[in-house]
Amino acid sequence: MHDAPPAEVLVVAAPSQHGRASRIAERLEERGLRARRWPEEDDSADPARSFSRAAKTAAAIVLLVDRTFAAGKIGAPEELVPALTKVTDKLLIVAVDRPALAPFVDLRADVLPMRGGLEELDEGSAQDVERHVVHEILTEVDASHAPERTDAFDEYRLLFDSTERLVERRRGTTQTFLTVNAGLSAVVAFLIKDLALTGSRLAFVTIPLFLIGLLACRLWKRTILQYEALVDWRYRQLRRMERRRFVGSYRVFTREWEGLYAPRGKTRFGFSALEATVPATFQALYALGLVFALASLVGLLDRLKF
Repeated sequence: MHDAPPAEVLVVAAPSQHGRASRIAERLEERGLRARRWPEEDDSADPARSFSRAAKTAAAIVLLVDRTFAAGKIGAPEELVPALTKVTDKLLIVAVDRPALAPFVDLRADVLPMRGGLEELDEGSAQDVERHVVHEILTEVDASHAPERTDAFDEYRLLFDSTERLVERRRGTTQTFLTVNAGLSAVVAFLIKDLALTGSRLAFVTIPLFLIGLLACRLWKRTILQYEALVDWRYRQLRRMERRRFVGSYRVFTREWEGLYAPRGKTRFGFSALEATVPATFQALYALGLVFALASLVGLLDRLKF
């Protein structure tokens, strides 16, 4: 019986982060892992394809993001982000410079340090972040640590149950906002049809309703996106537990993600994206109603003979 080869970790960094990337690679190799740097000298022709090839064999990926990296010195972000999105489950981002992280925020990967960037930390704190990076990677891919098959199951089940409750809360929130918007729409219809209000009287009454509707839709959409981020993070932890703690299991969430949700080209399936179109539709209707109400208030509709 042969020992498994050491896991490979891909360290992705621009030349400006050569020193930090080398220190992280050295610490990983000290713990028995194989650390590989990207890009290499021959990776400049097609960065996205080169990265995809390198990432395919890596068990984990460390991405150091600074201004040089975000400026496209080793590949334009619009080319690399799709390739990075496909390996989000392997990815750990180290924010060297927080503003430079902007092109990569939609990756939904774990980011260290959690607040600010390494530029804002003193030398000791920055070294602590580097040690934390190594620790995070080791917990993911350390082949010398025997995986637990049963001890972690209660934690896995607790995480799954709490995630399901979070999904139910998101659905309840959507139902609440639908009810609110349906009520606002009914009030506007009542004012127009049953009370037969017209002109400035109708505008004075409906403008506050349209503004309330716009604010409600904005809050609704933000709530959906926040729930999406929370649920996405939790399911990512469930997939990590399946890979690390339950080796040999069916890995149902991993298979579900690979079969339905993993990005393929430019298309990405997701209920949250569909759900977010509902408040956007209401928002457009309220904005249109507000424009007509304001036009009626200043007499523009009368001049145009609407």
